[in-house]
Amino acid sequence: EPTLRDGLGYVHQVKGKAMMSTAGNPVEKKLKVGDVVKAGDQIYTQKKSSVSITFDFLKQNAVHIPESSRAVFTSIEPTDIKLETGSVFSAVDGLPKDSTWKVTTPVAVAAVRGTLYVVRFQAESGEFYAATVDVPDDGRDSAIEINLITADNLASIMEGKQITLREGDSSDLQEMIQDLNPEAVKEIQQFFNEIKGDQQKTLLAALGGYVERRVSENKNIYAQSDYSSRDDIDKDMSETAQLPLIDNLPNLDPAEDFKDQHGQKDLENAQAEPKDQDYHSMSSS
Repeated sequence: EPTLRDGLGYVHQVKGKAMMSTAGNPVEKKLKVGDVVKAGDQIYTQKKSSVSITFDFLKQNAVHIPESSRAVFTSIEPTDIKLETGSVFSAVDGLPKDSTWKVTTPVAVAAVRGTLYVVRFQAESGEFYAATVDVPDDGRDSAIEINLITADNLASIMEGKQITLREGDSSDLQEMIQDLNPEAVKEIQQFFNEIKGDQQKTLLAALGGYVERRVSENKNIYAQSDYSSRDDIDKDMSETAQLPLIDNLPNLDPAEDFKDQHGQKDLENAQAEPKDQDYHSMSSS
């Protein structure tokens, strides 16, 4: 099960033509789902192309690199992505306590913990911005809200300045960043919603396997789980999602058990026999 501690990324989805070159090897290869991304790897996306990369089993931490972008994965753990041009969308929801996640551009560094955000840098103009992203949870393609952190250009940002993005930051709300066209907005929303859906599917599968194992260990327990939302899963997980052990269940009366299987008359006949004989075995003889 991949985690940030593995120091690896995994290609989750590719559209169009996305290329990668590895550290020390300038030869480019076309990316496909399942490819491994390591520190030092450089990724390029062409027009109408994109790639999504995850870093852990539950897909809590992921990046999406849209079209016409170029990024270098300087480090995986801690995560440092050098954006040379274009954009990077990040979904960060499961960093280890001592870890960091940042996107570096030639003019600024955007560091983040526990939020959704987008960083964009245009190499030609030097234009840079970083923003948190609020994606509606309504299953429709409604407009996203972008909380602008900075939209300063090269002339007014000191090189290497760090901007920290935290969940719940209250910044001036912008109706929309002008150069994010409707297609880009839809792409951001689709990425975040797909990653969130994949998180829930993976967690449900993991919990389902756990329940199945517990039932297998305790043959007399029948368990059935029905989670309708992520909140239900979180609540169950917070309560350790443990099923009762067989030792904690009430013991069934053997006579009632026999009656359920064979009927009242057979039970009365069996009970009339000598006490040292087993009425279960007598009934089957």
